[in-house]
Amino acid sequence: MKIFIRHFILIFCFSGFIKSTEAQQYFVIENFSTLKNFKYQVNNNITVQTRAGGFILTGKITLITDSSIFLDHFTEVKIKNIQAVVKTRKFLKKMSGLYFIRGGLAYLGIVGINSAINHEYPIIDKQTAMISGTMVATGFALKPFIRRKMDTDKGWHIKILDFNNIDNPGSLSF
Repeated sequence: MKIFIRHFILIFCFSGFIKSTEAQQYFVIENFSTLKNFKYQVNNNITVQTRAGGFILTGKITLITDSSIFLDHFTEVKIKNIQAVVKTRKFLKKMSGLYFIRGGLAYLGIVGINSAINHEYPIIDKQTAMISGTMVATGFALKPFIRRKMDTDKGWHIKILDFNNIDNPGSLSF
């Protein structure tokens, strides 16, 4: 029984290793001057702006080819037709919307209801209004920093990294 369990564990580990080393394709946008890059792969959400018409397309990447990406199985976007990639900073979005704006309004509401229940007047004093107003104003002040636009005309370059075409990694030539 112990031998069976060992064999099962070894087969499970090797099958996971083989699956994790499977070749993938990456959509990479990089800036050479700042050494920043962002990698996208299949099943990642992306927002792109096209050159022709300036349309903004948002969706999940379903296929990456050597010259285009497919969004939601239907929309093909050629790499040369991408003007910009828009990246949403999720942390700032959560901080702005949830913690500052809603938190400031909730604080105002809780203090107001508490004052009304305890028959305290004024219901909303200056300090509560200042704290709540500052929180809401900070939330709105963070809004412009939520989205980052990486424009290909301003130093950002788009590449497709295709690891499917590498037959023997030891035989690469530069």
